[in-house]
Amino acid sequence: MKLEDKLQKAAEEVANPIISDAMQIRNAPEKPIKLPKVVYDRVKAFNTEEATDAGWTDYGIIDLIMGNVDPWVYWRNPATDEQIVPVEPPEEFYQWLRVHKYYGPNLIILAVIYDNYELEEEQ
Repeated sequence: MKLEDKLQKAAEEVANPIISDAMQIRNAPEKPIKLPKVVYDRVKAFNTEEATDAGWTDYGIIDLIMGNVDPWVYWRNPATDEQIVPVEPPEEFYQWLRVHKYYGPNLIILAVIYDNYELEEEQ
């Protein structure tokens, strides 16, 4: 493989997520944000009516999704008082954020604010 081909491939690996994420941000109010399973599961677990009823704001919910809370904090199901989701995100979540470092957090914020997100199709 030539150097030019390697550079082209590296540029595409960086540019493709940026372009895809930017298009999702532009269309966010009308079209659902497509999230991979690991991100979708966290948004779905924390962005609930129970969380809002318990006093969590959108900002607090986003902090929970991103894992930006004290290590002793965890999410409990108010109905059964059992821990249902660890607050510390799994490594796959961080891997997705590294690839989508420019707009990934924005997609999560829009998914929470608009409550308009869906699971992206497996490739």
